[in-house]
Amino acid sequence: MIHVPYKGAGPDLIELLAGQHVLYFGNIAGLISYVRSNRMRPLAVTGEKRSSSVPEIPTVIEAGLPGFVVTAFYGMALPAKAPRAVVDKLNSEVVRALKSPDLNARLRDGGTEPVGSSPEQFTAFMQNEIAKWAKVIKAAGIKGE
Repeated sequence: MIHVPYKGAGPDLIELLAGQHVLYFGNIAGLISYVRSNRMRPLAVTGEKRSSSVPEIPTVIEAGLPGFVVTAFYGMALPAKAPRAVVDKLNSEVVRALKSPDLNARLRDGGTEPVGSSPEQFTAFMQNEIAKWAKVIKAAGIKGE
């Protein structure tokens, strides 16, 4: 395989759908409509477990690459000095919204797996992601441009 960088997912996706290349790594939320309309054939999802949105698609781990977990995620952040009361109130409202049946169903239908954790859990998740990718960057000898 040859990695071909694009200026964003849009141009890359357009060329994939036009048959200009044959493989694409992308966020399921941006691809699920193409999968459901049979314009794109998924090979695997890169999460630790199958997506509840498309449970018929196996994981990369199931396909034979143990430990291969790459996830896209969304999170909310405030300035480090934000008052704890503000952090807690915003967090509780976001978690409440994510647990509402309507929003939860809409997010899952669109390929997103809502979590809604505590600020401490999200911080720990981010720290783990930074450590994981730092190892990959170092092992691959990747340098910033």
